[in-house]
Amino acid sequence: MVADPKVAVEVAVYRPFSILGEVRTPGRFPYAPGLTIESAVAMAGGYTIHADKDQVRVTTRAGNGVSTEYRPPASTFMPGDTLFVRERWY
Repeated sequence: MVADPKVAVEVAVYRPFSILGEVRTPGRFPYAPGLTIESAVAMAGGYTIHADKDQVRVTTRAGNGVSTEYRPPASTFMPGDTLFVRERWY
C-alpha cells in the first residue's frame, strides 16, 4: 500500500469534433485544447457566403444528457462537441 501516491496524466489524443452547416468543408476534425469556434471554422475552410457568423450552435454530450447552446465565435468548446453554423436570414 502506498501512503501518498502521486500520479501525472497526459491526454495523448482527444476525441475529434464535428462541424456542420454553412462551412466550406463540413466534417470531423482533430481537437486541441483551447480551440475556439473561430479556429474550428477556419479548419473547415471558412464560412460560406450564407453563414450566420454571429452565433454557432454547440451540442455537447455529457454523461446521459445532451445540451445545446448558441455561442459567439470567440468561445471555446470541448472534445467530441458538434458545431453547427446556421444559414443567415437576410
